[in-house]
Amino acid sequence: MRNRRYPEAFQGNLKKNNYYEGWYNKIVDKNTKYSYAFIPTIAINRKSKSSQAFIQILNGQTGRMHYIRHQLKKFENLSNNEFAIRIDKCYFSTNGFILDIDRDDMKIKGNIRYNNTTLWPRSFLQPNVMGILNYVPFLETYHGIVSMNHTLTGSLNINDTIIDFTNGKGYVEKDWGSSFPEGYIWAQTNHFAEPELSIVLSVAFVPLFGVKIKGFFCVIWHKGTFYKFTTYTNARVRFLRISGGIIRLLIEDRRYFVDITIDKSNIKFTKLRAPKLGDMSFDIIETLKSRIKVHLYDRRNHKVIVEDTGTNAGLDIYNIDLLK
Repeated sequence: MRNRRYPEAFQGNLKKNNYYEGWYNKIVDKNTKYSYAFIPTIAINRKSKSSQAFIQILNGQTGRMHYIRHQLKKFENLSNNEFAIRIDKCYFSTNGFILDIDRDDMKIKGNIRYNNTTLWPRSFLQPNVMGILNYVPFLETYHGIVSMNHTLTGSLNINDTIIDFTNGKGYVEKDWGSSFPEGYIWAQTNHFAEPELSIVLSVAFVPLFGVKIKGFFCVIWHKGTFYKFTTYTNARVRFLRISGGIIRLLIEDRRYFVDITIDKSNIKFTKLRAPKLGDMSFDIIETLKSRIKVHLYDRRNHKVIVEDTGTNAGLDIYNIDLLK
């Protein structure tokens, strides 16, 4: 195990096999007109000789994806206890990123700084969202939250169009392991009427100790407080329904109840590449245009804590019939 108390930092090494590790950086401008996800990743599969470092770019406005591939040796880890990496001329960290990409179909230069990052409240038993499972070796995939919410400073010149992201909002998380789950839902937004509100959730069909289970987490950050619902905290998904363009979840623990509706109606999804044993060999689909309605209720005090609808929501889905 390497750096497991700091999951946001690079967990692997370039001598591994059947391995991937990537960081998801989502940014949205102040007026919510422009949204992008920048995903710097390494993927190692020596049998297929496909090992690589790359940056996957999703334009939320147009739905177009760009795949900026590099040799694996172009990846460099810059810290053992925080997120700080470089791929070729591009730099990504907990505090922001610098892009310098010059390809025929994609030219980007610029610097985005993250302000007032909302970091995970680290403890030994809960170094991140996976809790004690973060220390269990040989899981298929691991997940970490870097910043639930932050504001932005800076601009990007994208194909000769300058986009100012100052006073926009961002979100950062990461995944690492050997493969993405066989089936899953992932959703995130921090664009609510309430500015100090962010949600991320995932339900996935995953192997654990030789048995395949439906694991999940849901984290809501609201006015400085983290509300955590996960498999290991004895929370449960009481109801999950996928019908047409609507995904509905009811999640509860001993004190709180969460009612979540994800609306993907009439939204075009974009194919992104995903890892299987470290080989970027299959496609998932994602959008940055879904909507998430959240109702968080304190059952002990009979009090509504959150009732809001978020826009510009990221939504990944793959093989979701396994979750029904």
